[in-house]
Amino acid sequence: MERGLAQAIEEFIRDKAARSGGREYSRPPLVGFSDAGDPMYDEVVRIVGPPNRHPREIMPSARGIVSFFVPFRKEVVDSNRGPGPVSETWLSSYLAVNEAINDISRSLASLLASQGLEASAAPATHDFDLETLKAGWSHRSAALVAGLGRFGLNRMLITRLGCAGRYGTVFTSAVLPRGSRPSEEPCRFRRDGGCRACLKACPVSSLGADGFDRFKCHGRLQANKELFADHTPSGDVCGKCVVAGPCAYREI
Repeated sequence: MERGLAQAIEEFIRDKAARSGGREYSRPPLVGFSDAGDPMYDEVVRIVGPPNRHPREIMPSARGIVSFFVPFRKEVVDSNRGPGPVSETWLSSYLAVNEAINDISRSLASLLASQGLEASAAPATHDFDLETLKAGWSHRSAALVAGLGRFGLNRMLITRLGCAGRYGTVFTSAVLPRGSRPSEEPCRFRRDGGCRACLKACPVSSLGADGFDRFKCHGRLQANKELFADHTPSGDVCGKCVVAGPCAYREI
């Protein structure tokens, strides 16, 4: 039952992504599953702090959590490398793929509900507190718990397809199989200190080996938003730290 449902969910997400409005910017998604009762979620809440919430604070009946990663194509990654503001290609892909993720997540939640299961979709982005700049839900942390990757120095989750892409989450009352977590360290800096490409690429030096100044980062996003004020929804996007290193794009 668990395996059959998990396979059906994965096929649904991959099929929906292949027909989405963001397909010209993206590659087939990775899909993983976690248990809402996994102790790692308690750790995430403790480490991130308010307003981050436990899955069962968001949906009390949650048992299984679906995480999926939609990786960007190489040309999208390459377009945003180097100095200067965010590339228009990166911005367009970010907005289109976020919209696709919201559509996939809502559609999956509706499908599960039609089968008598409770389900709820988390928004792809902009679910954060304006004073702390912290989100109520971390898609990347959920993907970590699901075994899709490990965090790198750039605070991005590095999957087997890289870290350049976007994430979605759907909560459900269904029991789903837990994903196995990778033991290999994908971040070169975390392995041997041999790479600091993301730190060097940040235009406002918001990244450090021991911390992240989210307010400096947010200031850069707002500057980019002003440059691309004609984009709707918001163009508060950067991504320079995401695309800088060898972890940005991978093929399997």
